[in-house]
Amino acid sequence: MTEADLIMNYKKVFSTEEGKAVFNDLALTCGMFKISHVPGDSYSTAYNEGQRSVGVYIVGRLGMDHKDVERVYKENLAYQMEENYA
Repeated sequence: MTEADLIMNYKKVFSTEEGKAVFNDLALTCGMFKISHVPGDSYSTAYNEGQRSVGVYIVGRLGMDHKDVERVYKENLAYQMEENYA
C-alpha cells in the first residue's frame, strides 16, 4: 500500500458519520483539547503528550485545517456538556 492509498483510506473511513463519531471519541480520549502539561511531573506530561499526539497524527493524515479542528472541538465540548448535565 502506498502512502497516498493510506491517506485515502483514512479519509474514506473518517468521512462517514460513524467515522466522524469515532474520530470525535478519539479526540476526546486522546486529550487533544486539554493541556498536556502536568506541573512538576514530567512523566505524566510525556504520557499525556503521547496520547495527544495520536489525535494530532490523525488530523494530519486527514489534512484537516484549523476550522475542521475547531468544529471537532465544539462538537466535543457540546458532548461533554451534555454528559455532565444528563
